[in-house]
Amino acid sequence: NRVVNSVLARWGVQTRETQIQSLCLSSISSGSVVAALRNNIVKEVEFKKGKAGHFHTSEKDIMEGSQSAIVSLCKSPVDDGGERLVSCSQDGWIECFRSDSNIPNKFEVGGPVERMRGCSGTSTVAIGGKENDLSLWDLSTQQCTFRARNVPHDKLDMRVPIWVTDMAFPKLQGGTKQDNNMVWTCTGYGQIRVYDVRTQRRPVRSKKLNNFGHLKTILSVDDTNLVVGDVQGHLARFDVATMRINGHFKGFTGGIRSLDIHPSKPLLASCGLDRIVRVHHLSTRKVVGEVYVKQKLTDVKFCPAFDLPDPGNHSLEEHIGKKTKAYQSHIQDSKSWTWLK
Repeated sequence: NRVVNSVLARWGVQTRETQIQSLCLSSISSGSVVAALRNNIVKEVEFKKGKAGHFHTSEKDIMEGSQSAIVSLCKSPVDDGGERLVSCSQDGWIECFRSDSNIPNKFEVGGPVERMRGCSGTSTVAIGGKENDLSLWDLSTQQCTFRARNVPHDKLDMRVPIWVTDMAFPKLQGGTKQDNNMVWTCTGYGQIRVYDVRTQRRPVRSKKLNNFGHLKTILSVDDTNLVVGDVQGHLARFDVATMRINGHFKGFTGGIRSLDIHPSKPLLASCGLDRIVRVHHLSTRKVVGEVYVKQKLTDVKFCPAFDLPDPGNHSLEEHIGKKTKAYQSHIQDSKSWTWLK
């Protein structure tokens, strides 16, 4: 069964200045999402389900970023048990915002930055960009805890260029927390690299993927597997233990911009330039749902808060058709929201 295109709620006015750069869920159990806009304003949008299944939206400004565009958002825990919202700009400024403080904590990490990722359960964030190799930062102390070193020169004794496009922390077994001692990165030149911050600054493993171009996004599945996509529409599951691809996800006709895994189900959501949100099963790698949303996409997030009751012994396709909903953002129509229903 295929997912039916159904727009449950829309928010805002469609303009280029307010296109969405990055998304972050406020919490797993809430129905609100934090969005970083192109004009460097970060907003929290809440979706409430009313009568007859209609959704109502409300928004509030959280903070305003630096002069350059915000490239990433994430949530990070603090020592007193709360959470802070973390944003990173393209010129290398990190801002931390707490709901009980109106003044964000800001410090510089150096740019250019193409992506920032937070390590779940810790105060560690990873950043990287073009000619800006991987580095890890502790948000509590605002200090750099690890800075990667470039790989040795190639066979022609030429320097290997640096272009970190995304990174991921492996998930610990039996939980949602991640290991901040290991970092996986992908590059704009088609390499996947594995770093162990406890041993050395250079990657302990590196692999150039054949038939892959500019790698755009990477996502951790567990402690040994990841999913990686490029700008040509290739999406594959990669085994870090053997440094080999162990399966391809099919059906893409454009570059892949964002990936997300459901927190409790073996489902992978993806979006990109072909204007289609797809949901694959992680084990079978089959498409179990897709929807055409009429605009180029930049980010996708599952929202478990809107999951319906368990349908029982229905097939997987029926289960996905009833339960899966994903936030999506886009480039041109930046304030339109679509879920898979």
